[in-house]
Amino acid sequence: MSSCAYTCDPVAQAIGECTRLVKAENLDAWLSVLLAPAAARPALLTIWALVAEAARLPWRLNEPLLARLRMEFWREAVLGEGEGAAQPLLRLWPPALPREDMGEALSHLALLADGALETPDGAAEWAEETFTPLFRTLLAAVTVSRDGMRIAPPDLAALEEPLRVLARGYGLGFLLRRAAHPRSSTPAPLLAGQLAEEDAARDLIAMSAQAHAEARRHKWPRRQLAALWPATLMQLWLARAEKRPGFPTKPAPMLSQATRQWRLLGRWLLGRL
Repeated sequence: MSSCAYTCDPVAQAIGECTRLVKAENLDAWLSVLLAPAAARPALLTIWALVAEAARLPWRLNEPLLARLRMEFWREAVLGEGEGAAQPLLRLWPPALPREDMGEALSHLALLADGALETPDGAAEWAEETFTPLFRTLLAAVTVSRDGMRIAPPDLAALEEPLRVLARGYGLGFLLRRAAHPRSSTPAPLLAGQLAEEDAARDLIAMSAQAHAEARRHKWPRRQLAALWPATLMQLWLARAEKRPGFPTKPAPMLSQATRQWRLLGRWLLGRL
C-alpha cells in the first residue's frame, strides 16, 4: 500500500491521531489497550483519546470559560450533537457502543475548568461521578464485535459497586497526578487549601490505595481487565509519589515504560486487576 493510500484512509488517520494523543497524554491507557482483544482496540483508543483531549484543556487554554466551552463541544460531539459529531477522534467509535455514559464522564471532566476541589469527600465524589461512567463505557467496548455492530454487554448492574470503588481510586490518582502540573494555578488549581499540602495528599493516596485494594477483591473476567488496568498502573505511580518528599508541590517522577510493561505483563499472566 502506498503512503498516499495510507494517509488518505480516514480510519488509519483516526487510529494515528488517537494513538499519538493517548501515548503522549496517558501512557498507562495506551499500554493497556495493546493487551486488549484486537477488535476492541480502536474503541478503547478513541475513548481514552477523548479523555486525554478533555482533561488537558484547562492547561492549554488561558481562560477557564474557553476550556469549559471546548469540553462541552466534545460532550456534544460524543452524543452526536452539533458540528463536532464528525470529528476524526470519533471515527473509531463502534456503532453498537452506547454514548450516554461517555457524555456523562465528559460532563464531569468539565468541572476541571471550574476551579478547585476543597475537601477529601468532594474529591472522592468527583472521582466516582467522573470515572464510573467512563469505566462502564470501557467495559462495553472490550466486548464489541470485530465489525463494531454488536456487543456482548457485561452485567453492569452487578458491577456497579466495584466499578464505583475502582473509579474512586483511579480518579483520586488522576487528580493528584495533575495537582503539581506546572500550570496548575493557571487557570484551575485542582486541589485547594489543605488538600494541596503534603500530609493531605498522602491521605488522598491512602484513600485511593484502599479503594483499589477493595476493587481488586472483585473477580473481574479476564476479557474485561484491559479496560481497567490503567487503574493498576495509577496505583504503582501513587506508591512512588507517596515516598516523594514535598509531593504534590514537587511532582513525583513518572514510571518508565519498561516498569509499566512489566507490571502489566504480571497482571496479564495472573489474569488479575
